[in-house]
Amino acid sequence: MKIGIMTYHFCSNYGAVLQAYALKRFLEARGHHVEMVDYRPPNDSGALGHNLRLLLQEGYIRLMNRYSSFRLNGKFADFRRTNLSLSSMHYNSLEELKRACPEYDAYICGSDQIWNPHGQQFHEPYFLTFVPEGRRKFSYAASFGTPVLEERFRAPLQKYLQGFSGISVRENSGVDLIRDFAGKHSIQVIDPTLLHDDYSELYKNKHYPANYLLVYRLQQSAPLTRNLTRLIRHVALELNLPVYSISPQRFRFFLETGKTVYPTPAEWCGWIANASFVITNSFHGSVFSILNRRPFLSFPRVARDGQNDRITDLLHDFSLDDRYILPEEIDSFRIDTLAAYQENLIRERLSAQRHKAAEYLQNQLEMDVK
Repeated sequence: MKIGIMTYHFCSNYGAVLQAYALKRFLEARGHHVEMVDYRPPNDSGALGHNLRLLLQEGYIRLMNRYSSFRLNGKFADFRRTNLSLSSMHYNSLEELKRACPEYDAYICGSDQIWNPHGQQFHEPYFLTFVPEGRRKFSYAASFGTPVLEERFRAPLQKYLQGFSGISVRENSGVDLIRDFAGKHSIQVIDPTLLHDDYSELYKNKHYPANYLLVYRLQQSAPLTRNLTRLIRHVALELNLPVYSISPQRFRFFLETGKTVYPTPAEWCGWIANASFVITNSFHGSVFSILNRRPFLSFPRVARDGQNDRITDLLHDFSLDDRYILPEEIDSFRIDTLAAYQENLIRERLSAQRHKAAEYLQNQLEMDVK
C-alpha cells in the first residue's frame, strides 16, 4: 500500500524529524511504500516579531552569537533527503494541496503537535481536509500540545475530523478533547519514536567522547533556564563529568553550559545513546534516554503543569517518576537516590503499547473505506 504522512517533518528539531523517520520505518517494515507529503507552511510572522523583540531586549551581539546554529539547517535537510522519502511535489498552502492532491492509498496525519492551535487557530492541512472524499485517512499519535482548548475551537474541530476512519492521539488529554469537543471516539497511542527499537543504524560509524554529561534543552522562560543551568552544574560537579550541550533553537538566549555541539539527527541519537548521564527538558530527549536506558533527569519545559504532561505521563508509564526534578528540588538532589531501571516492567509496558499501536495501524489500513 502507498501511504502519505502529513507531519512536522520540515522542522530543524530532532524530535520532529525522528518521529517522522520512526513511523515511516515502522510502516515500511510491514511492506508499505511510505512518503512524507512535503508540505511546508509559510514562516510564521509572529515568530519574527518575537525574535525582533528579543533582539531589542538582549542585544545585537548575543543574537549574532546564536546564529551559528543556522548550520543545523543543512544537516537536517540532508537527513530529510536521505531518510524521509519526500513527495515529488512541494506544497506551501492548502490551495496547492487541493489543486494537486498527492495520490496515496492511505493518508496519515501525525505525530507531533500538528493539532496545536497555538492560541490562534488550527492549521487545517494537518487535518487532511485536502484529501478527496472517500479516501482512507486517519491520525496517528496527533497532539494538541495542550490539555485544554477554548470554546471557539469546538466547531472547527468537529468540521475538520469529518471523514476520519480512525483517530489516535499521543496524550490521554487528547482523548478527552476529542470526546468533549468533537463528540468522537479516539485512542491514545505511543509516540512513533517508541515504535522503533534500534536507532544505532543511524550512528554506528560515528565516534563520541568516552564519558560525558549530555544536555539537550529547548527554549524556555528565563527563570526556568537559570534553574536548569543550576541543575546541570550541580550534576556535573557530583559526577565529575565534562558537559556537552545541544539545542535545535535558532534563536536562544541561554548560555549553554559546557561545549556546544551541532549534530545531525542521526548523530543526536548517538550522543544520547553514548552519554554517561543526560539532562533534558524535552519529551523526545526523555524518550531516547529511556530507549537507551541512560541515567537521566527531565526538567519542566514551562511553568504551567499542563504543558509538561507529556513528559510526566511518559515517565509515569515506565515507573520513572523520580527522574522528573523541579527547581525547588535541585539543591537537595543526589544522583544515588535515583531508582534503577525496572527492566522487565519497561519491556512489558513497551511491548504492550507497541502491540496496541500496531493493531490500530493494521486495522486502519485494512478496513473497508465507506
